[in-house]
Amino acid sequence: AGMRVLDNCKPYEEGEVMSAHMLTNESLTRLKQGTANGDDFDRVAMALNVAQVRALQIDESLATVINKAHDAMNAVRERYMRIERWGFTQPQLDAVVEALDAHQVIYDASSPMQMQIALDAATRVILKQSKAAHDTPTDKNRASRKAP
Repeated sequence: AGMRVLDNCKPYEEGEVMSAHMLTNESLTRLKQGTANGDDFDRVAMALNVAQVRALQIDESLATVINKAHDAMNAVRERYMRIERWGFTQPQLDAVVEALDAHQVIYDASSPMQMQIALDAATRVILKQSKAAHDTPTDKNRASRKAP
């Protein structure tokens, strides 16, 4: 078990995570082309979430770059909710591409353990936000409740 822990603590081997980067880039391409599905959006968004966790551990200016991409992805999601079409404005795309470039560098320089910890932290935040969104009554929910 000790050797496994040590293996998880050393950085990835060169090219070891290339397939993960390729999948994320393919998802981004489909988002740009408007042919994406929710899984593509989720893959890019989660890459940014994990990068955000690691960036906060590394450098605040790096985290700022990734925050801009989060804003862009939120706008992309809102547009999709309005018109049911994926796509970016050029500034949004530029922000996401820059952040995904940072994600790739962070991922490549990190250890599997660091990335798992970051993934776990990002997942906890998402679950907490999701629970808060479902626990907060909307106007529609309030109207449908019966008075005691």
